[in-house]
Amino acid sequence: MRVASIYRALAEHEKKQAHPEAVEAAQADFAALRQRAGMAPTSS
Repeated sequence: MRVASIYRALAEHEKKQAHPEAVEAAQADFAALRQRAGMAPTSS
C-alpha cells in the first residue's frame, strides 16, 4: 500500500467521523440513483 492511498483512507475516515449525517445522506442519494438506473444495490 502506498503512502498516498493510506493518507486518502485516513482523510476519508476523518470526514466520515466529522460529518456522519452527510455520509448517510450521500449513501441514500447514491442508492436512489442506482435504483433509478436499475442497478443492483451494494452492501456497505
